[in-house]
Amino acid sequence: MQLIGGVYLIVGGVLLPAGSWATEDPRRDALAIWTFAKEGGADKKNPLLVMGEVEFLELPEEEKKASLARGGTGWFARLQGGHLDAGVHLNLKGDAATIYLRARASTGQWEGGLFSKRGSHEITNFNLFAADGKIGGEFHGDAALPGSVTFPAAGILGSGWYDLVVRYDGTTLEIFCDGSSLGIVPWAGGKLTQNVEPLLIGAETVNGTPVRPFRGDVEQAVLWSRALKDSEIKALSPKK
Repeated sequence: MQLIGGVYLIVGGVLLPAGSWATEDPRRDALAIWTFAKEGGADKKNPLLVMGEVEFLELPEEEKKASLARGGTGWFARLQGGHLDAGVHLNLKGDAATIYLRARASTGQWEGGLFSKRGSHEITNFNLFAADGKIGGEFHGDAALPGSVTFPAAGILGSGWYDLVVRYDGTTLEIFCDGSSLGIVPWAGGKLTQNVEPLLIGAETVNGTPVRPFRGDVEQAVLWSRALKDSEIKALSPKK
């Protein structure tokens, strides 16, 4: 178990590496941003614990330039059966939220927990997952039933990098890939359920126990306690 980092907490301002967007950055008011570096330097409020087999690698030159240009660090986490644990203290609150993950499955096989604070269907705060050939997002709130939205991975996701976003605006759930909407469902879930499950990158939990590890790479993960605008979601995705 190792403390690692490149974690930036944004509270009422912007903390971004050189090369960030010159225009308005959609991450300006994010609840938390996780990025990676060679040797750590995690934000003290939102550190990540390395659990199991995880390696931190530098992107190739051209990909690194693109990463820096969009506010990244040029580094990524390679999950090889392990995951990253941000602790139990961060919950998305209120009746609007957005989650974002930039990830790839080098084999093209998408399966496992991607970015979550889950525990069970009944107490999920948020969950971005790959299961049964689909990419999905799930929330639980005041409503009797949880809300879930998915899209089929086949024919859409391969072995490259993808920007995955799930948005809850109080009345609908919508899922995006590379800035394009691929699924929307009505869900007036009310205020999101708060839980004491660990927030994980690269896995999810069932009653506190990590399960369904994702074997792949992650460059960045971000949380907002608001619904991003369509234009902001598009701004998160670099041109292919």
